[in-house]
Amino acid sequence: MRLRVIGGRNEMGNWRDYVNNSKRGQSTLEWVIGAAIILGTLVVGIMAWNNGLVAKIGQMVQRLTQTS
Repeated sequence: MRLRVIGGRNEMGNWRDYVNNSKRGQSTLEWVIGAAIILGTLVVGIMAWNNGLVAKIGQMVQRLTQTS
């Protein structure tokens, strides 16, 4: 994106406003990335826990069917 600069000001206004707005956007993006990492880790943990439960239940059912 090319901005036209006129007397120290560009089409978006003062350059400080532009920098502050871009920092605000980065902060939001960092929050989104952080939330995605945390939620992804949580999903992986739940899936691993669920797979462990499925394996344990399968073993219990096998033991029950073998003894009867």
